[in-house]
Amino acid sequence: MDKFFMKIEKGFTLIELIITIFVISVGLVGVMTLIQNTLQSASAVRSNLTASYLAQEGIELVRNIRDANWVEGEEWDKGLTHCFGGCQMDYNDSSLFIYDGSFLISDNEGFYRYGFGKESKFQRKITINLNIEYLEVKSEVFWEDREKNQSIEVVEHLYNWI
Repeated sequence: MDKFFMKIEKGFTLIELIITIFVISVGLVGVMTLIQNTLQSASAVRSNLTASYLAQEGIELVRNIRDANWVEGEEWDKGLTHCFGGCQMDYNDSSLFIYDGSFLISDNEGFYRYGFGKESKFQRKITINLNIEYLEVKSEVFWEDREKNQSIEVVEHLYNWI
């Protein structure tokens, strides 16, 4: 009786093999797309974070000038009233300069400044509007990311509370 039953071989047919390869290929394409999107998002988040820190630094630089004026016994807004059209400053400067659209330079230590070296993609513009009781300080950072113009703006009111 054993002669009449065929022996069934176990294995894959060609159609099963093609379907398996297709499913694995689709899965790999999906994983590669996910990785690519994740890396692009991480780059955008890093740029946004850097820009927001640079914008906040612009406010702090103006606040430092105001505080230094108080310590030196000067008028609290000395050196801050000529910035209506926009100024620029970095952490090495002691006063504001007219904004000329220069890119900030990124040094090897992670600091951003103006001067010579490798340009970063960031520009910072500080604008000050003088009101009777306070200065409205606006710090804007501009950059280009994936061929789109991006910007972050921080606004602060600095008062003469002394």
